[in-house]
Amino acid sequence: MQFLISLLLLLPANANLSPNQNAARSPAPQGFYDTLGPTKDSPAGCGVLQEQLGRIGSIVANRQLQFDGPPAQAGAVFTGGWSVCDDNFLALGASKVFYKCLSGTFYNLYDQSIAAQCLPTHLMILKLRDC
Repeated sequence: MQFLISLLLLLPANANLSPNQNAARSPAPQGFYDTLGPTKDSPAGCGVLQEQLGRIGSIVANRQLQFDGPPAQAGAVFTGGWSVCDDNFLALGASKVFYKCLSGTFYNLYDQSIAAQCLPTHLMILKLRDC
């Protein structure tokens, strides 16, 4: 089974994740503004994953794929290292395999299997054409 994630943008790895770098940061909830991706086997052109509302795609501490912020959730494991492969599948580093894990009546997505009910899956990116 494949999941369709609505409009995603792949930004350069050095993209500024701060909503306004001139604004003073308040002592509000902390987030993660740096770009952190897998350190080995990442293809050239990896970057930051962002959806249509501007939220950052990241792998958070429990290994779940989530869209937050910006900034990304504090304690995020990966905030960068995303790429779209030639076959239109989303990759994190060198891996195109994600895991869908049943949680009640829906699935959460992870970068690794976290429980017995998790199944490997691939995320296909549909390229839209401006008409």
